[in-house]
Amino acid sequence: MKHSIEFPVKIFATGGARVLGKRIVKQLDNILPKKYWPENGLKLNSYNILRFADNEMLVQPEDVRGHFIVIIHTRSPDVHEELAEFFWLADAIINAGVNAKNVLVVFPYMPYSRSDKKDQSRISVPSSFLARTINKVCRFRKILLVEPHDAHICHYFDPYAKHISTENLFIYFIKKEILNQYKKEELVFVFPDAGGAKRYASIPEELGISSAYIDKERRKDQLIFKEIVGKVKDKVCIFVDDEMASGGTIMGNAEIVKRKGAKLVIALITHATLSHRKLETNQLMKELEKSDVDKFVVTDTIPVREKIGEFNNFTLLPISGLLAQAIKHIVVGKSLSPFYSQEMVKKYYCPPKNFREKGG
Repeated sequence: MKHSIEFPVKIFATGGARVLGKRIVKQLDNILPKKYWPENGLKLNSYNILRFADNEMLVQPEDVRGHFIVIIHTRSPDVHEELAEFFWLADAIINAGVNAKNVLVVFPYMPYSRSDKKDQSRISVPSSFLARTINKVCRFRKILLVEPHDAHICHYFDPYAKHISTENLFIYFIKKEILNQYKKEELVFVFPDAGGAKRYASIPEELGISSAYIDKERRKDQLIFKEIVGKVKDKVCIFVDDEMASGGTIMGNAEIVKRKGAKLVIALITHATLSHRKLETNQLMKELEKSDVDKFVVTDTIPVREKIGEFNNFTLLPISGLLAQAIKHIVVGKSLSPFYSQEMVKKYYCPPKNFREKGG
């Protein structure tokens, strides 16, 4: 049997996670039992960042002794600066006398999640190193990840990190926001490759809609389109992926199904880094706006609100409700198993404000 936390909860969020952190606290305010609240109320707690002339930093949080600490940290543009901030905050919390077992680290999107394999000689594996540092140096044992690119990352932690998927959130979104505009027979779930077919096979089954598969062949360093298995002509094509950086892959897939007569393309993405090696953010957003993807639906596991604000073909699907419920379950000692159920989504779903077709 799992045990609940014995101390009142204090929540901290590093740089790029602060907006999301405030939204999580707002959700927790309605669902976390009062016995877990600190004396001055549930809030996103502050800490000072002390800067020296050479730009080195020290971190000093408010009083944390005698509390259960939640640290929310996510990947944001200044990856290395904020990782340093995370570790110095962790160090300050430990130095203040907080037992490491009373700390929960929440990674809406864990930095270096994609750098998870030693696939070249003499190459670093940052995600493994990060996990070992958190476990063995900080000695934190409670870790929560959202939709890791590959679940084997969870095994880098000891014990195995808990993780929650956005799959049920996307299924619920499709039911609430898309199936109220289109009939099931008008929709098709498109698997972009073999990996997607394996990872998201349950989505079209749960929705009761047809599926299609883009068959590709790898030739040297390129993926060459061969054919589409399944019908996409005159259909609303739905793609789901865990991550999108520049959007090149999804734009290419959208172009393929549009050439085959697709009526509309909707892409649901968990982690939208929206980054390109050559293009500035605004240029990249304009490229995505004029692409064959009619609607991008992205969560805010990483800070994207400012990037997508003025672009009508982007919809933000809030993740704060999901994270707040997961944090609550951990604090009160409940299993995360219910998060594999569609019934649970009703408790954390936050409807988007601007879902409409491109140009609508």
